[in-house]
Amino acid sequence: MRVILIISYSLLSVIVFGQNPFNNTFGYSNFDASAVIVNYKSDSFLISITSEYQTDNYHSYLMELDNFGNKIKGNLINNKVIEINTIKEFFDTKYIINSGFYGINNSGIETDLLIQKIDTSGNEIWIKNYGGNQMDFSNDFEILADSGFLIVGTTKSYGAGGRDVYIVRTNKNGDSLWTRVYGNSSGQSAYGIERESDSVYVVAGKWGNLNNNSMDAFAMKINLQGDTLDFRLYGNHLQNFGQSLCKTADNGYAIAGWSTYDYGGYYSPDAVLYKLDSNLNLKWTKYYGTLGNEDIFDVKQCFDGGFVLVGHSNGLGQGEDVYIVRTDSIGDTLWTLTLGGDYNDRAYSVVQTPDSGFAIVGNTYSYGAGGSDAFFLKLKPNGDITTAIGLAVKPKVQSFSIFPNPAKHSCSITFSKPSTGIIQIRSISGTLVNSYNVFSKKEIKISISSIAKGMYIIVFLPDNSTEMQYSKLIIQ
Repeated sequence: MRVILIISYSLLSVIVFGQNPFNNTFGYSNFDASAVIVNYKSDSFLISITSEYQTDNYHSYLMELDNFGNKIKGNLINNKVIEINTIKEFFDTKYIINSGFYGINNSGIETDLLIQKIDTSGNEIWIKNYGGNQMDFSNDFEILADSGFLIVGTTKSYGAGGRDVYIVRTNKNGDSLWTRVYGNSSGQSAYGIERESDSVYVVAGKWGNLNNNSMDAFAMKINLQGDTLDFRLYGNHLQNFGQSLCKTADNGYAIAGWSTYDYGGYYSPDAVLYKLDSNLNLKWTKYYGTLGNEDIFDVKQCFDGGFVLVGHSNGLGQGEDVYIVRTDSIGDTLWTLTLGGDYNDRAYSVVQTPDSGFAIVGNTYSYGAGGSDAFFLKLKPNGDITTAIGLAVKPKVQSFSIFPNPAKHSCSITFSKPSTGIIQIRSISGTLVNSYNVFSKKEIKISISSIAKGMYIIVFLPDNSTEMQYSKLIIQ
């Protein structure tokens, strides 16, 4: 049996695939990224691509892919559309609406909120932009009962200073009916909007606090005149970012993003999921992550009532990797998946497919034509990668879970199958606190009552593999 005497925090290694883990990449030798994906048809997806085909000359376009990531068709949208953040089909499905940034180029002073209507062949019907002489951008929108739109995002042109929540209501042709700004000089942004009824909408994002320079996730209800009906903050007086909003089957809401959590004096930015009821009351908060920083950009509720979250993780300070979390209906982790190479890789958007699997898009600096390229990833319901173009599937590495976590007196470590190896408890600096031999066990219970409160690393050294695994343990 292999014995490792010292493992420092900085030497722990991320388990990644040696070959390209993405089904396909799209792009040129400069910058390309994919920000959003929707189920366009039962057997195809519509994704947005932002591309730098010349230095500082950006444009966005839509691409239709089949279930294997093969391009069916792609269309240039508009040379001044820098980034598309939301795509939705209109009521009669003959038209597609998207919103995002509008500007001259990436280095220009001004960008605006935009909303654009195109037909299914990619031909522009109209495009409208809103904003001032600084950076303003849209992150999400809702189609209203009168065929108009509520667009939410961020403005630096108006408001109290810094960034403020920016909401625009339009008619069916995209003409502005009113604009509203919400916030203070500490900085605010809106990232999501959901319909509660034809006259009430829920907006979520991040909200800066004047009194202590902290940031909270927020949710508020507004009416069709932009009046605030309810407003709530969620967080822990540190840094908490709400970056995605989805409505849930119980008429509540889920907000995902990241939160700086205090693990007994060790502060770790973790992925976070806030579950709200229909009145915006907080029902529960769950954290997810490795040993370093995690960030979530999109959350969707699954067919079974659970959730899927996508973003990135740089748990060891060695670059970002695509980070995917699948939970049950109360936010407990069912499985996680981390994919990436030597450079930064991020997932930005996810949809659940009719087969209960998942389709994910984002950008990768590790693979592709050079610079950053957009990727498309298709997963099975259990997180296995679907075999497709250019993909060599690697079997899943043995995994384990810790319950409860945080824990006070003892906890159980459960493996997905009977395992043999060494379990170690180590401090954040890498100092060995305790170790346990595991012989063909699926679960072991360990006592932690004599260990000081704080954050620790649980390391599993499987006897039949050179790849160690690790997770955080919080002792209260």
